[in-house]
Amino acid sequence: MKNFIILSLFILTYSSYANAQTCSTPDCQENPYQSEIYVIPPPLDIKNAAPVEFDNWGIGMGYAFGFDSEKPMGGGGFNIQAMLNRKIGFDFYFRGYGSMDVNSDGVSRERLLFGASVLYFPGEGVRDRGFSPYMRGGFVYKSTHFYIEDDWGTREDIRWETAGNTEFGCGIQWRFSIFFGHLTGSVNMEVVALIPGSEERDDDISTIVDLRLYFLFHF
Repeated sequence: MKNFIILSLFILTYSSYANAQTCSTPDCQENPYQSEIYVIPPPLDIKNAAPVEFDNWGIGMGYAFGFDSEKPMGGGGFNIQAMLNRKIGFDFYFRGYGSMDVNSDGVSRERLLFGASVLYFPGEGVRDRGFSPYMRGGFVYKSTHFYIEDDWGTREDIRWETAGNTEFGCGIQWRFSIFFGHLTGSVNMEVVALIPGSEERDDDISTIVDLRLYFLFHF
């Protein structure tokens, strides 16, 4: 009987010692049967994630409608944009216009525009997706052909006029993903005023108001 009591005390002492060696944390001491504790990992640091690559080049085509003191003109052309950063960039464009109606004196017009402008996107600048307002200002070379066309399609040239204009305007660019996110496209809508030089003003040439809509691929 004495040997049984001594053996029981030995087993109880050894069990308490083993539990103390494997359970050292406060939570484990409160619940000695809990051997592992699952720790939720901290959230990812989104601010330090790799930034989205900015597509600073753009090329595309579009339409334009011009209004001045004479009949309106309409046409199209292409644009090339080069952004230095998200706020400042350049836009180079070509436009070809034709008379949408014959003037009262029977004269029609054709016009070519070659322009280069600085683009400024205020605030955060160009967004990778969504709407971004901007302003533009630059120089335009303008060539206008005046002619008369009879019912048989025969043209009689009246004159050619060339001049340099300054342009100022504003617009909005809407960027979105295309081709399953592999490319970026944008729709650009703007209102631009082409202001004539002193020689044209002396000849009563009025300011042209251009409404432009064009699509660009960005890369």
